[in-house]
Amino acid sequence: MPRQLEGLKSIFLIPIISIGIVGTLMVLIGKPCAAINDAMMNFLAGLQNSNPIILGIVVGCMSAFDMGGPVNKAAYVTGTVLLGQGNYFFMAGVSAACITPPLVIAIAATFFKNRFTKADRTAGLINYILGCTHITEGAIPFAAKNPLKVIPVLMVGSSISAVLSYMLKIQVPAPHGGFLILGLVNKPLMWVACILAGSVVGAILYAAVTPKVTGAAEDSKKKAVNKTNDSLFQEGTVKLDISGKTKDEVIDEMVSLLDGDGVLSDKDTFKKAIYAREKLSTTGMGMGIAIPHAKTGAVIKPRVAVGISKTGFDFEAEDGEPAYIVFMIATNDKDGDLHLRTLASLSSKLMHEEFINSLRNAKSSKEVVSLLNKQ
Repeated sequence: MPRQLEGLKSIFLIPIISIGIVGTLMVLIGKPCAAINDAMMNFLAGLQNSNPIILGIVVGCMSAFDMGGPVNKAAYVTGTVLLGQGNYFFMAGVSAACITPPLVIAIAATFFKNRFTKADRTAGLINYILGCTHITEGAIPFAAKNPLKVIPVLMVGSSISAVLSYMLKIQVPAPHGGFLILGLVNKPLMWVACILAGSVVGAILYAAVTPKVTGAAEDSKKKAVNKTNDSLFQEGTVKLDISGKTKDEVIDEMVSLLDGDGVLSDKDTFKKAIYAREKLSTTGMGMGIAIPHAKTGAVIKPRVAVGISKTGFDFEAEDGEPAYIVFMIATNDKDGDLHLRTLASLSSKLMHEEFINSLRNAKSSKEVVSLLNKQ
């Protein structure tokens, strides 16, 4: 459009056209959707006088199928409509079925901890609160991770809760509230027992169909990574007062630091690898940081040498500014992706200006190593 009409486009034309399209779609699909919803509601209303087991299974499966979605809402709205007609039995099963999925997750997270990561276990326990207050959606993140296995489990648990509620002729006159409305339920303790029965069975099935998440293995993996990080930074390869002023001088100084600590088997080979990398592009990263690195068989053990200068040195950084901290990464060809992981880890830490300032102001090699090893 002409430039002078750009403002009109964004505040007038796009909203009008968008609303027109959405409105048209709503008119076109509104009646079919309403017809489908009415058909499900009529089907459920017709089932209420049939076998309570069949009714409970249908209501339970619908409530847990999409947990707050249109299928769930068809059962829920049917219950609220029947409440208005004085029928309190139907809502008992609907509420029980909606409360069950989050409680299944919460109970599973309590008694089957090896099926959850630490973060998921914490989130799972919050479902006690969500379930007790009739907020079914708390189970959605867990179902979304493995829907083909978890959703059927939740449907079974909800069906059990609903079937038992109908068989015991429990009445719930409120459309929502979970256990907060127990004072209005004709058989409150039995209703709670029905819900817990379905939730416990669901939790057991959840543990049966989901794989173990071995916490010990995760912890040992983290410890191994941390141990590797610890070994990369050593006081013997940290220098707080490097004297070099040019790139060549600093590289010589850092290579000598690594060689002096027994990190290199062939100093010259390693230095050639450093310069080969520098020919591709400078490792002067800007922000006062330089990260020369090489991956070669001349490295006996992986190490990151750290040099700090109070006055700065020229490392041919793209921003033209002097560097004050140099990290020289030395890894072996056999170290796998350690080289890349080290670069990534360092880069993420060096994005924080406070961290850089802490390194520049460190008073000892021990303090530098401690800062770099801190997660």
